[in-house]
Amino acid sequence: MSVQLEKPKSLINLSTCAVLVSVHTSVWTGVQTDEEVSDEITTAKKATRESGKFNKFLLAGDKDHRKLVNHRQTVRNWFKRRTFPWARGWGVLPNVELPQFMKEFNDLDNEMTRLRDAFLAVYPQRVSDAAFKLNGMFKREDYPTADQLIDRFKLRLYTAEVPQGDFRVSIAQDIADDLTTHFNRQAKEAIDGLLNRQIDSLVTVMRSISETCEPTIKEAEDGSVKVTRGRLHTETLLKAIQYCDTFKEFNPTGDVRLEAIRADLERVLKGKDVDELKKSDAARAYVKAEVDDILSKFGL
Repeated sequence: MSVQLEKPKSLINLSTCAVLVSVHTSVWTGVQTDEEVSDEITTAKKATRESGKFNKFLLAGDKDHRKLVNHRQTVRNWFKRRTFPWARGWGVLPNVELPQFMKEFNDLDNEMTRLRDAFLAVYPQRVSDAAFKLNGMFKREDYPTADQLIDRFKLRLYTAEVPQGDFRVSIAQDIADDLTTHFNRQAKEAIDGLLNRQIDSLVTVMRSISETCEPTIKEAEDGSVKVTRGRLHTETLLKAIQYCDTFKEFNPTGDVRLEAIRADLERVLKGKDVDELKKSDAARAYVKAEVDDILSKFGL
């Protein structure tokens, strides 16, 4: 019996305004399990061979290698920040964000190459140094050649289309029902998570703007009153404007609430800049009042 399983309409809409991206970061960790030392330790402790393993840090204390390891984490943090979660290792990227995403990826890729070349330039000396640091645990075969390491420090970008359309399968009706339920639930969770993150992003930046636009009033011992302005960072305002621009084009579910919040915030921030808000108490008070009103109106 041929049964048609329909994909949620939100996925079809999503496929027209976003792509799936994945960034794989390769870094040689320089960690090597030493079976010989592991056997010595388990034997000395009268334990079975399977009780433990001894790992050698072949480049312990090497600053150039540490920079590469840290850069891997920088890339992971960047990817998590720039995309919406979809599936393990994959994120949803709005089409409108693709040019900036690619620019940032290329910058990170170039930095990986720079750090790798700097490390490989001193790598032979690091191997020689390790012979003294590891002493009896040193094994030259643990260390790949510089040529072999070139491809072990690399960023790789993968892209795919968001799945769209219906799919058909000839299976029993009860299995089809189970699959449809699972598929719809999985898709709904992904879409709901994406929408919640969009709204959370707007809420976070609005709260930041509200807090920094609120003056702090302190009364001194002599009875005088001192008013201190909060520090409103340019990055915060630019981030808020960026969210307004991005979510105007990227609202795959057509969520009315998201668009209403976005439109209200865009209206408040239109034509505003940090210099104006720093100089004008009236401008800060206006922005704070309007932002607070948005948060209150939507129960955020």
